[in-house]
Parts: sequence; C-alpha cells; structure tokens
Amino acid sequence: MAGKKCYSDIKNLDKSGFYIITVNDDLSYREMNDFSEFLKENGIKHVLTKSHAEMEKVPVKEKVQFLESIKKELGLSEEADSGIIRIHKDGTVEVEFNTITDEKFQYNDLFITYLSVSNIVVIGYDTAPAEILYTYRVIKKGERVKFKLKNEFGNLNKLPGLRVFDVENMELG
Repeated sequence: MAGKKCYSDIKNLDKSGFYIITVNDDLSYREMNDFSEFLKENGIKHVLTKSHAEMEKVPVKEKVQFLESIKKELGLSEEADSGIIRIHKDGTVEVEFNTITDEKFQYNDLFITYLSVSNIVVIGYDTAPAEILYTYRVIKKGERVKFKLKNEFGNLNKLPGLRVFDVENMELG
C-alpha cells in the first residue's frame, strides 16, 4: 500500500460507486482483510483481487461465485432488484421497492421518493412548490417496503385526500 496518501484518496471516492480494486500479490490476506474493513467503514462498495489473477483462466464456477459475491456486496438479489409501481383500474397505486439505494417513482403529479441516507419514504405531489403529504420512516433498512395509495377525492363516504394503506416495513414519521 502507498500509505496515508492511499487512505486519503480512498476517502474521496464516490460512495455511490462500486470498485474492483487490484492489490499487490505480496499483500497478505490479513492485510487485505484490514484494507477491506477500512473501505467498508468509509462506505466504499468493493471487491479486492490480487494482481496476478487472470479472469480468462479462472474456471466458470469460480467466476459465477465471484459475480454472486459482487451482487451480495451491492445488496442485489435475484427476486427483485428494482421497484415496481402498479396502477389498478380503481385508481389504487401499489408500490414496492428495496431500501438499499435511493428510489424515485412518479405517477402523474404523485411522487414517491426513498432517501437511503435519511432512511425515509416521502410521498407528495410534484407541483410548484412541491407538496409533501407524508413522510414514513423505514423500519428495517435493506428490506422491501410495500404500500398502496388511493386518492379519495369524489368519494362522499370518505374524507377527501390521498390515503396510504396496507403499509409494510414503514411507520409514519
């Protein structure tokens, strides 16, 4: 390692990126582990490899394991890596997404935003200025949230406004 300069350069890396970092062959696995822990502590998503590794010569099974470890490090899963927004005929909007990275959904003037740094879901109308209606705190970060929305305007049996229901993994903030 290049010492303090290397560590200060690492702190300046983009934390939203993912890095495959090649280290010298003579670096011990203990030092690699320490270096990996330092990267994790600084929020850098990464995989470390030795400089002599030639991917062309690596067996397919090991390549698959390597790619799976990258997906795990990024927090991706096979089941559902991205969020969904479904619009039903009755006007109900169904939303489901992972709470790993920032997410944003838009349906007409309605917006739903997940802010991973704050660990909150913001629901509102995209008007000038924006009208924030609800702020929910995510209970278990990294797990999926699900909820439904319905605009109750025009329904005389209910109070008018946007209603949020069938909420999973969120609580009103």
